[in-house]
Amino acid sequence: MEPSEECAVAEVVRARRFEVVGQAGQVRATVGVHPDGSLALFLFDAAGNGRVSLGVLPNGNASVMVSDAAGEARAVLAVNPDGTPNLRVFDAAGGMRAMLCVRPDGRPSLGLFDAAGEILAMLFVQPDGSSSLALCDAAGNLVWKAP
Repeated sequence: MEPSEECAVAEVVRARRFEVVGQAGQVRATVGVHPDGSLALFLFDAAGNGRVSLGVLPNGNASVMVSDAAGEARAVLAVNPDGTPNLRVFDAAGGMRAMLCVRPDGRPSLGLFDAAGEILAMLFVQPDGSSSLALCDAAGNLVWKAP
């Protein structure tokens, strides 16, 4: 085909699922609507591990998940149906180690967790606009709080 020739372009392409494949035929990306009504885009590395997903669930939750080379989720950014966002960070074993969120009233908070999932520290904004810091022991018991 000559560079000056025009290619026909469809106005609309309809499908429930698309796959993008690499030169060897391995699936590198998918986008589609799942039987439960959720919509998702998945990106895979050359080894076939899911590395990034972008999705919208039937309840309206929207999220982006980034995974490590083993396919384990390491960070998830989500927006709930009520519009509240949260960012969760996970260790290699799948344990949530940190969470940043904004409550429905607009107040932010940051939580840090140990490998067992116990809260170790919480930084948050009080309803009056002041900030608070709470520290806990390994059992999750409050050991210090200011103010």
